[in-house]
Amino acid sequence: MFEILGGVFVLSIMIILSGIKVVKEYDRLVVFRHGKVVADKGPGLQLVVPMMDKAQVVDTRIVTLSIPAVQVLTSDNISVKVSALCLYQIVDAKKAVTKVVNLASATKELAESAVRTAVGNNDLAHLLSDRNRVNFNLKNILDRQTKDFGIRITKIEVKEVRLSREMRKAVANRGRQISRAAKESVATPQPAPVQPYAHLLMHAERSDN
Repeated sequence: MFEILGGVFVLSIMIILSGIKVVKEYDRLVVFRHGKVVADKGPGLQLVVPMMDKAQVVDTRIVTLSIPAVQVLTSDNISVKVSALCLYQIVDAKKAVTKVVNLASATKELAESAVRTAVGNNDLAHLLSDRNRVNFNLKNILDRQTKDFGIRITKIEVKEVRLSREMRKAVANRGRQISRAAKESVATPQPAPVQPYAHLLMHAERSDN
């Protein structure tokens, strides 16, 4: 009899202890009961109802996503490959768990789409000479697309712009033609937009095959 009572007591203690969760400083604990979210708990010792509640830990630290090179056509019909860097952080653990299946993958896909949109709205000269404005527009686009994911885009920026070998040659020829036309002009010449293309040629060291 005492052995049975002792076994029941030990089992009860084990069940109670299974409901105690230690949540780290950078985590949130989303608690489901009968399939419904009932709590979003912060760091420290937290208690859930054993055998009734299901707890999911959500990491709220900043996540870095490297956006691979995306083929984009600028507004002046120049084909470029653009890579980017995106940093985001979960600010609403409930949404991050219930609104999207794979948060990192979804954010990466939307970031690639945002790069195409933001870069496609600029010509090559502005893409190279006004990178801050391009990054600002890029962040605004991605913020709108991910507003229901429970995350905050802390930073996203264009990392590299590349042209094919043929396109680099065409851009260099175009820059030389503009420079030659400016020198031959009788009227007071305006500053020719050669610098952005020179900037491109310095940074586009690899060609696309």
